[in-house]
Formats: sequence, C-alpha cells, structure tokens
Amino acid sequence: MTITVAQALEQAVEHHRAGRFEEAELVYRQILETVPNHHDALHLLGMIAYQSGKHAEAADLFGRAVESAPRVALFQHHLGVALGALGRNVEAAVALRAAIEIEPSMRGPRTELGLCLLREGKYGEATTHLNEALELDPGDAIAARNIAVC
Repeated sequence: MTITVAQALEQAVEHHRAGRFEEAELVYRQILETVPNHHDALHLLGMIAYQSGKHAEAADLFGRAVESAPRVALFQHHLGVALGALGRNVEAAVALRAAIEIEPSMRGPRTELGLCLLREGKYGEATTHLNEALELDPGDAIAARNIAVC
C-alpha cells in the first residue's frame, strides 16, 4: 500500500510529537527524497536537528524551508534562532526582522531579535524589541530578564 506525502507527513509529525525523533527523521527524509523542497518536512527536520543540538544543520534546513516558503514567519523565526545559536547574530537579525514583518503579532521573533542585538552590544535597540515582546506577552520571562541586562 502506498501512502501520500500528506499521510507520511502526518505520520512523521505523530512520531515527532511522541518523542520518537529517529522515526520522525526517517519519514521526513523520505518525504524530501520525493519532494526535495517540501517546506514543512524541511522545517520539521530542522526542528529535530535543533532539538538535538545540531544548530548548523538546523540553520541549513530552516534556510531551505525559508527558500521554499519565504512568507512563513515561523520558518524565518526558527532560522533566526538557529543562526543566533551559532553566533551569527547579524544574519539571525535579518531572519527575525523578516518574521516580524510577516507576522507582527508574534512575540518570539521580537524576543530573539532583542537577544541578538544584546549580544551585539546594541542595548537601546535590544531594549526596544524586548519591550515590544513584553507588550505582546507580559509573561515573557526571557524578555523581562534580559531588559534588566540592557
């Protein structure tokens, strides 16, 4: 019996949510053999890489997802997070700004952008973005804690 790409993705996501990362990764990779630029499979495979501490691989996969679907804020956000984890703060900021432009109501990219700017010593701009994140979510402990650093 042959399953569709959509069914395979559903199966992979089920494995992923259950913490069966090896099984999920195998299915995501099978999807990519069939559809090399499948943005969801690229993104979710990137999530597994990131969760496994493989930040360079995650950045590559998120970057490919962004190339395939540049107007998905979550892909831009996760690309920015992975690049930031690699210390590539300037590139991370570009992706995070893109996420904010696409989806202004997302708090996460604002917090991450604030952290990137903080690492670059741009305290004033960092404070602005961290405050914006807190306006969107007053419970954002990361933003609140890092405002104190600024």
